[in-house]
Amino acid sequence: MALSALSEASKLILSQANLDKSIASLLFRVGQTYELILENNSSSTINATKDVLVQIAQIIRECAIFVSEYSETTSFWRRLRKNVFTETDAKVANYNSKLDELMQDLRDRALLNVQGGIQEIRQGIKEIGEDLSLDFLICPSQVGPVKEKKCLDGTRTEILNEILDWINDTDTATPPILWLHGQAGRGKSAIAHTIALQAQKLGIFGSFFCFSRARQHEGLHVKLFMTIARDLADRDLRLRPILARVIANDHSLRDTASIADQWEKFILGPLSQLEGAISRNVVVVIDALDESGAEATRRGILRILAARDAKLPANIRIVLTSRPIMDIRQALLDRQHVQTRSLDDIEAGSVTRDITHYISTTLSELGAAFTDKDVEHLAAKSNGLFEWARLACEYLRPRFGVEPEDCFREITSHGVGDARTLLDEMYTTFLKDLTQGSPLDKFRSVMRQILWSKEPLSISALDSMRCKFTRKDDRFSVRIILGYMAS
Repeated sequence: MALSALSEASKLILSQANLDKSIASLLFRVGQTYELILENNSSSTINATKDVLVQIAQIIRECAIFVSEYSETTSFWRRLRKNVFTETDAKVANYNSKLDELMQDLRDRALLNVQGGIQEIRQGIKEIGEDLSLDFLICPSQVGPVKEKKCLDGTRTEILNEILDWINDTDTATPPILWLHGQAGRGKSAIAHTIALQAQKLGIFGSFFCFSRARQHEGLHVKLFMTIARDLADRDLRLRPILARVIANDHSLRDTASIADQWEKFILGPLSQLEGAISRNVVVVIDALDESGAEATRRGILRILAARDAKLPANIRIVLTSRPIMDIRQALLDRQHVQTRSLDDIEAGSVTRDITHYISTTLSELGAAFTDKDVEHLAAKSNGLFEWARLACEYLRPRFGVEPEDCFREITSHGVGDARTLLDEMYTTFLKDLTQGSPLDKFRSVMRQILWSKEPLSISALDSMRCKFTRKDDRFSVRIILGYMAS
C-alpha cells in the first residue's frame, strides 16, 4: 500500500511543470526518498520499518496535493495579500524537513530489501481492506463543502486570512477550537465553506459537516462524529485499520446513538494510536450547529467541545459556526481552549466594501442594469447582512413580466432595522411577489396593444403609447415581455 501510495503521488507530482525553484527542491527531495527506498534489497528488517513507509506515503501524498494545486493555492494567497514566496518556502521547508527525518529513520533501522517488504505490506493492506471497509460507518450524504456556497473571490479576505493563520499556527498554546458566531445573515456558512474548500487545496482538510434546519428530522447530530471519523480516515490511511478493529471488537458501535462513545471510540482513541511525525495541522469544520434542532440535539456535542480534557492531538483544529444562541454561548464562552470570533464585531467599512463588490458582481452576471449609485444604495440598506444582499440580487434578477426598477424601489423602501427585521422584511417581499400581480396579466395587456395596432410599431413607440394609459399598472415598458420572446 505504501509503494502504491508513493507511486500515485509521484505521478501526480511529476505531471506539474514549470514550477519555481522552491517547488523543484521539493520534487528533488521526493526523488531522494525513492532512491533510498529502492537501493536496498534485503527483507530482514522489513517488519520494523512498515510504519515508516506508511508515514512517507502520507507525507508524499500531501506533497502531491500541494504541488498539483500549486497555481490555485498561490492565487488564493495573493487574494489574501500573503507573500507567495514566503508561504511557499515555509511549506516546502516543512515537507523537506519531515522527509529528511523519515529518511534518517530508515537509515538508522538499516532498511534492507524494501521492495520485498513493501510487497508484503501491499498484500497485507489489501487483505485488511477487503475485510475492514469503512462502509460500516453510517454517514449522511450532502453534508460536505459546496463550491457554490463559498465567498465571492476578493471578499472576506481579512477574516479568511485570520482563520487560516490560526489553523496553521504551530504554537502549542493556540486554542484548538475556533467558534465563529454572528447573527443570521452575516455570512458564517459562506466562510465555513470557503475555509473547507481552501483546506482541501492546501492538503490540510480533515472533515466538513453542515447542519441544516431543513434536515432536522434526519437526526444529523447523531452522525456528526461518525462522519468526521470516516473523513479523517480517508485522509490518513493509518486510521482505517484502527477504526475497523474498534468495530470488530464491539459491533454495537456500528449504529450507536451515543455521542460520547463515538467521540471516544471513533476519534480520540484512534488518533491517540497514530505514531510518527506530524506533518501539518488539519482542520475540521462544523457549520451551523445552531440548526441541529432543539437544545437536546447538541447538548452532547457541546459537552464534549467544552470539556478542557478533550485531549485532541496538537495538530487538530476545529472551526465551529453558529448564531450566538444561549446554550452554545454558555457552553463555549470563556473556555481557555476555545477561541471566539464574532462577525458582528467586524469593522463596518470592510463589510460594506465586500457587500458592494458582491452586489455589483452578481447583478452584472445576471445582466441587470443598475448604476454604481444603485449598488451603493443596496449595500447601505443591507446593514452588513450578506444574506440580505444575496436575496436582494435574486429579487432584482431580470424576470419575465417584471420590471427591475419596480423591484428596486420595493426593497429599498423599507426602513433601516436590525438583522432579523431586515431579513423578515425581505422574506415578506418575496412572498408578496408570489401572491400579488401576475406576469400573465402584463403579457395579455401587451398582446392586446400589439394586435389592436393597425400597423407594426417599434418598442419605443409602444412604450410611448403605454405612458398615456389610464391605469398606472399598465404604464410599464413592453420590453419586460417582448424581450423574452425574441427568437
